[in-house]
Amino acid sequence: MNSESDLQSVIGLMSGTSVDGIDVALLWTNGRQVRPSGIGLTVPYADATRRGILDAIADPVAFLDGAGSAALSTRIAEDHAAAVEALVASLGKASSRPSLIGFHGHTILHAPDALEPRTVQLGDARRLADLVGIDVVADFRQADIRAGGQGAPLAPVYHQALLDAAAVELPAAIVNIGGIANITGCGEAGLVGFDCGPGNCIMDDLARHFGIGDCDPDGRIAATGTVDQNWLFRQLDHVWYRRAWPKSLDRQAFADAKESLRQASPEDALATALALTVEAIVLGLRQLPERPARVFVSGGGARNLTLMLRLQKALRQERISVDSAEALGTDGDFVEAELMAYLAARHVHDLPITWPATTGARRPTGGGRFFNAIRAGRPDEVVI
Repeated sequence: MNSESDLQSVIGLMSGTSVDGIDVALLWTNGRQVRPSGIGLTVPYADATRRGILDAIADPVAFLDGAGSAALSTRIAEDHAAAVEALVASLGKASSRPSLIGFHGHTILHAPDALEPRTVQLGDARRLADLVGIDVVADFRQADIRAGGQGAPLAPVYHQALLDAAAVELPAAIVNIGGIANITGCGEAGLVGFDCGPGNCIMDDLARHFGIGDCDPDGRIAATGTVDQNWLFRQLDHVWYRRAWPKSLDRQAFADAKESLRQASPEDALATALALTVEAIVLGLRQLPERPARVFVSGGGARNLTLMLRLQKALRQERISVDSAEALGTDGDFVEAELMAYLAARHVHDLPITWPATTGARRPTGGGRFFNAIRAGRPDEVVI
């Protein structure tokens, strides 16, 4: 059995659906226990890379049918390499260089319910390993898809480790509000996880549409608007919100909803999109097999003051208290990057990363492909 004495430092890299940059974090882990280091950075994409990702996301099928995916994958890897070097430089010369990286890449298409299910993350892991000289584990979702799962969310296994490390009384839940919001529930019923609805993606896309910037900081503009209750009711009446877990989403699932809000004022559009995120989380928590006493919130949405105040108000009515992920001893901005580090360590130790109740996979399933940093005398790639 592993113990904390054999924890190793692992770098995690996450580029989420909000396309707001690369999160890179250091985690101490042995694939079972975790100790967040508190060390993390957000490194912006190069302008050309970011534009390429946004173009790919806008029409992923056409993009994948074209000839640009290899070039964009290379640029994504090179930007991630720069993020790794920035993190390593921040550690100082006295620190040893981590020997493992968990690399998510950037999702441009997630279609687990299609006739031919698939999920596509761009990023050349071979190129990344060569550039930084560190072994890389990547491509975490494909094995789950092959096992009949949704390929998402991947976060529950790490969320459970965080709750265990902090000795949180169960049942409890973690809500990550990235581009998509996902929920992990832990209790006597076991580990449960699913995407529950939009996180920041509609709000961020609307902010860009209205020329506000990449987001509405602290939800300040949303706080001044009026929620379109008719629009909100129509969205929440969608069968998605009543569908049983496990379930997962692609950000393009909200394209029509976002388009209809563009006709409103910036204030009302952002207020209404924020209300949908809050209500989707409340409905999702009601779907858990056990009502959590506490919910811990991570991701970029946790930094949106208006969103957090509205969520706290809604969950008070559910008799659920709300804390930030910092109460678990981690930085909420880097939980998903730490997750990638944790998944890499679990891959190396041949441990599962998804279960039937988190993704719908037929059995507990491992994931990832291993890319050696040094080719000479070693296999170029090992699939476990």
